[in-house]
Amino acid sequence: MDAAHRRSPRTTIDTLINDVLLEVFFDWYRLYNTTDRSDLGWSIERWWYKPIHVCRTWRRLILTSSTNLDLHLVCTHGIPVEAMIFHSPPLPLRIYHPRIPVQISVADEESALFALQQCERVRRIHVIAPTVFLSNLVNVMDGEFPRLERPSHPLVDGSRISLMLPETLQAPLLHHLTLSNITLPTGSQLLRHAEGLITLALLNVPATAGFYPDHLVAQLSAMSHLEIVTIHFYAPFPTTRSSGDSRERR
Repeated sequence: MDAAHRRSPRTTIDTLINDVLLEVFFDWYRLYNTTDRSDLGWSIERWWYKPIHVCRTWRRLILTSSTNLDLHLVCTHGIPVEAMIFHSPPLPLRIYHPRIPVQISVADEESALFALQQCERVRRIHVIAPTVFLSNLVNVMDGEFPRLERPSHPLVDGSRISLMLPETLQAPLLHHLTLSNITLPTGSQLLRHAEGLITLALLNVPATAGFYPDHLVAQLSAMSHLEIVTIHFYAPFPTTRSSGDSRERR
């Protein structure tokens, strides 16, 4: 057939509507996805939960664009994570406990532990929790998390009990790391394989013999993408007779 007689592909009204809908979804995601700036974004990122139930078209459009829309399942307090994962598409997981509760339920702890067991799907972690709860989470992170980009464990229950990450924890796609009251063992594989790390914050690091700055510097020196490093040491002053309070040296 001659090229002049070839017909160009037709754009149907259905295709046009789908393109417009996708653009609306992209704009919604770009406008309300504030995860990089504040904790608020972790909740707002669940924006797509309701639209996929509007109709089959919306569901298909959103789920087939899951990568561009950065879709994920949010594992947080009050959510039966195991049931959610079983009944949902195989999307990345984000474990989110943004504030320290009066008491963490057994169900919430079991859900968080179950989510961490899906190590090949965990992408982001943000947990503010009591020492015992956080210790249980840290202890199971003893393998490779191939999709983990941003773990954040700010411990804020007032405890000065230091935790330590497992030496075998690896996250090759790690971009941002924030730890509080949690140290990295000298044999840790985490930073050794995190060549794309951009920001590192080690907060309330105990000023003990277990932390070796020279070893940390040697690991960080090979990271060409690293932009921000924050290290805060905690060391209580000796208790005096006039005051029984322990102070921090910063």
